[in-house]
Amino acid sequence: MPTFGPVLELARLMRGFPRPWYIAGGWAIDLFLGRETREHDDIDVTIFRNDQAELRTHLAAWAFEKVVDGQRLPWADGEWLGLPVHEVHATSETRARVEFLLNEWSGAIVAVPKESGHHTADRPNRNQDLRWRAVSRSGDCLVFQGQSLRS
Repeated sequence: MPTFGPVLELARLMRGFPRPWYIAGGWAIDLFLGRETREHDDIDVTIFRNDQAELRTHLAAWAFEKVVDGQRLPWADGEWLGLPVHEVHATSETRARVEFLLNEWSGAIVAVPKESGHHTADRPNRNQDLRWRAVSRSGDCLVFQGQSLRS
């Protein structure tokens, strides 16, 4: 049975983050499949653009970089990241790395770049420490919403 260790560590890290967050990318696929398919360099996490200040507060000790025109640049404390900036990299003092993706949200509609349509489905999880909700966009993007760690 897979352990999903880095995902569990991320869930602990995000505990207390007051806004919704979602696992995206390769780890989302592995969660959906229920097995680790490959090694991962980092974890992709989607948050809503309007929640970026809360992210900086939650991970205050972390260093942040924004990606602008394909280049990583320092993300100044207090700087608001508007479109077209979508990608942010965070690094801890211990060199842990998380990639955050800023997505648009308007009420019940989540806008993921180049995607349309919306479908959600609960996915049973063999790892009882995590509860996830699968969120799929037209079959082209797969993200998992991290709901909570077991107490």
